[in-house]
Amino acid sequence: MKKAGKLISLLTVITMFLTIVIPPQNSFAAAGDTFIRVNQVGYKSKAAKTAMVLTGSDLKGKEFTVHDSKGNKVYTGKVGIDKGNWGDLGKNYAHTYELDFSSYTKPGTGYKLKVKGFTSPEFTINDAVYDNLDNLSLEFFSLQRCGDTEPKGHEACHLDDGIVVSGVTKGKLIDVSGGWHDAADYIKFMSTIGYCSNIMLSTYLNDPEQFKDPARGILAETKVGLDFMVKMWDNENQVLYLSVADADEHGGEDNISRWETYPEKDNFYKGPRPVYPCEPGKGANIAGKAAAALAMGAKIWGDPKGPCYNQELADTYLTAAKQIYNYGKNNPATMSDRDGGYEELPEEWAWMDDMALAGAELYRTTGMKSYLTEAKNYADTLGDNSDGDYSNINLSWSRCCHYVNYELAKLDASYAPIAAVRMYKHLNTAQGYSDSNVWGTGLNELRWGSGAMMSQLIVEASMFKSLTGDNSFIPLAQKQADYLLGSNPWGVSFLNGAGTTFVRHPRHRITYQQQVLKNNPKWDPTGLWSEGPVSEAVYTPNQNDPLDTDMKNNNNYTEFQDKRAVWHDNRMDYVTNEACINANAAGVAAMAWLAATDPGIYRPKAPGTQPSTPVPSEDEYQVSEDSYVRDGEYEAVNYGTESTLAVKGDPDPGYSRRALIKADLSKFTKATAASAVLKIYNSSANSSTSVKVYGLSEDKWTEKAVTWANQPGTKGAVLIGTLDLAAEGWYTIDITSYVNSQLAGDKTVSFVLQNESADGISTAICSKDGIANKPVLIVK
Repeated sequence: MKKAGKLISLLTVITMFLTIVIPPQNSFAAAGDTFIRVNQVGYKSKAAKTAMVLTGSDLKGKEFTVHDSKGNKVYTGKVGIDKGNWGDLGKNYAHTYELDFSSYTKPGTGYKLKVKGFTSPEFTINDAVYDNLDNLSLEFFSLQRCGDTEPKGHEACHLDDGIVVSGVTKGKLIDVSGGWHDAADYIKFMSTIGYCSNIMLSTYLNDPEQFKDPARGILAETKVGLDFMVKMWDNENQVLYLSVADADEHGGEDNISRWETYPEKDNFYKGPRPVYPCEPGKGANIAGKAAAALAMGAKIWGDPKGPCYNQELADTYLTAAKQIYNYGKNNPATMSDRDGGYEELPEEWAWMDDMALAGAELYRTTGMKSYLTEAKNYADTLGDNSDGDYSNINLSWSRCCHYVNYELAKLDASYAPIAAVRMYKHLNTAQGYSDSNVWGTGLNELRWGSGAMMSQLIVEASMFKSLTGDNSFIPLAQKQADYLLGSNPWGVSFLNGAGTTFVRHPRHRITYQQQVLKNNPKWDPTGLWSEGPVSEAVYTPNQNDPLDTDMKNNNNYTEFQDKRAVWHDNRMDYVTNEACINANAAGVAAMAWLAATDPGIYRPKAPGTQPSTPVPSEDEYQVSEDSYVRDGEYEAVNYGTESTLAVKGDPDPGYSRRALIKADLSKFTKATAASAVLKIYNSSANSSTSVKVYGLSEDKWTEKAVTWANQPGTKGAVLIGTLDLAAEGWYTIDITSYVNSQLAGDKTVSFVLQNESADGISTAICSKDGIANKPVLIVK
């Protein structure tokens, strides 16, 4: 639940200070108190690998070791610099150290770190270590389902939603059942349902193969949100509805009877629940979120070769997306969600980011350039917006600037340099925050929803790598993942079901009903993400109900609390441990991107360096067109705007890919070339493989139209040679003989790159539509 601040009573202050024991000034933990915090899920082989040590002992210059599952010592390193004390609201540990074992890359399970006789929890090193965490994160949404949508943890509920309480349709009974409850309560907000649908559908479209059984997984779940948004739009009366239920429902949060009311038994309103419309002249932010999600839904369900093809449903989604988008254009102001007891929440900071995203997704689905033009206009009006108090939430339910920038760059290569600079500015700011604090979080302060913000930084850093080929911020993403999955002061994974010690007692009615009312204390809200820690300055004015006394000793982690970060695994802590769908959607996206992104080789950049387009030398000839093609059910799909060129040989239909590259040498004035090479950049470093390079005699193909089905034939093709790709980096191949054969003709050269071994290894080569490391010919 998104809440405004509350004033705290004197009694509450006393209760909280009894709960969080404050030590005497200058008192420190005993020297023997030492805890090693690791990413309990694990690390990819070539990723940055760090752990943290909280201790009362001086470990300067001491060694730490890594041990395998059999107890063998496999790595020895030196304890890093002392980052200072931690726990000034608890035991006050005098030292916090980082342990860096990035250079150890051998895959395995059951690893442990040891330092001065203390041992860490187990962890894994494996490139597939994050592969199922996106699907795990999806499971929580089934607990939040409302209506007759096959929810888990409770029965179908709120089937008579709802009755309109204001505006031109006041008093009208409408069917707005379905959707997801927002958080611990049973309210439904279009803002968060739209955001969640957007980020999950965009993540799916970016890498469909990342999700297992999508028709029954991520797409089945997002359909719950899409169908609800269709219901919340009244085209006849031009009314966009905002939320279902209100202040009174949320006001019952502190009433134990509300906690003991199962969703299917909820009759708080003695009839249909209230439905609030957007006010006249407002709602572009809500419209943008809904239209973007519905446009993506139309794209996915309208794909005849997709996993859930349904043209009638796709048409419904697209019609609603267009209508709601137009509503947003005609009502260009923000509309805030109505929240319990606090009048209106502060306005969302802007609406143009939401409308830009909607325009981008409508262009992706319809191909109508007017949508793309409008999307870029909205985005450019906002600019980079990386300054000020919002600098750490550029991807969130209320702000999606860099999400927009990435989508526009993928749809229009000419926009990519603009997007890359904007994203770099924000990520560089976040890197500065990470470098300056003890635990490496990329936020200027831990505030409400910090967990989702860290997840969003993982997404943004991964997007930047995808767009530019530059992995400078991947260690930043890894730091956020480490913190979220256990390398934090409390040694707890914030994702239920991931790691050895994870959040189990969130502020969440369904969990309370299962664990307490049904006397099943081992029941878990599988896939739930905790909201995340906040600073004491944020916590104290907002948390006004006492922590459960029966959970005081086991779940409050009192000794690790600090003014810089407070967190409890306690159901009554709604500031740091409430369940929220937006945090889970961010978690889905973060884990999917983390799983799909090759960490590559870390190459530090100079501070302040921004991406730029290099100026070619007189011997360099830029690639004029490039694309890749894919076989099987994708044989008619064009990939001419992708930022990477995929090459893969696979025995199974639908998995093989070939790259095509074309260059115009008409400006080369000599009759023959003394030398010529093709330079490509391999942006993946998963495994070694060989790629054959052929020079083609046919060069009439175009990057916007070429597919597997119509790719140029190999008749007359010349085998130029083989590229043995291994580590990430530049590779060259001599093409002199082939170039000279083409200089005598139309001076156009065309290449096809293919893996003929059918080894199933995928290679990603930076394309001309990326920002950096574009393919180039050097002809002299």
